[in-house]
Amino acid sequence: MPHSILLTGCSRGIGLEMVKLLSAMPDWVNKIYATSRNPSDKLNELVKANSCVKYVQLDSANEESIQKAVKLVTEDLGSERGLNYLVNNAAIASHDTIETITAESMNQTLATNVTGPTIIIKEFLPLLRKAEARKEQALILNISSSIGSFAITDAAFAFSYRMSKSAMNMLTHTMNFHFANSGINIISIHPGWVKT
Repeated sequence: MPHSILLTGCSRGIGLEMVKLLSAMPDWVNKIYATSRNPSDKLNELVKANSCVKYVQLDSANEESIQKAVKLVTEDLGSERGLNYLVNNAAIASHDTIETITAESMNQTLATNVTGPTIIIKEFLPLLRKAEARKEQALILNISSSIGSFAITDAAFAFSYRMSKSAMNMLTHTMNFHFANSGINIISIHPGWVKT
């Protein structure tokens, strides 16, 4: 049976490319929910060209926006289907240093890169559990970065981004314990540096 997948941060970069690749795999996935704060022209083109791709407005730093997205996806999937894959890709990067960091920029980075994905997981969890109950794949994929690794840190820049990706890794690690006795899996990956 084809899968359903929701991806955040699809207006450009990694998210947009994942939607492109997945839309070329109709035997594997037939429901692709491509989300972003605002759709880009390229994302709109993908939605028009592929019946399996649906744009859903979702600002990962806005809880009301997340809840509206859950409602739309739930209605679109219907009463029987669950969500097989949730990809937390949306993020903002900053190149701040201790001399340039501000509370506002740090809070914005953490809201988008950590708090948002946490609330997205919480709100979409019933749909993942529905897939799990049907003995289907239920996976949460958090897009992280090696820049958030304690072992690899070798520079004093991008303070907010580094901290947010460390927190994303801890979120994933902690949730592994939460889901230990369930059929839901959660992983973080580092896709490598991408010019986005």
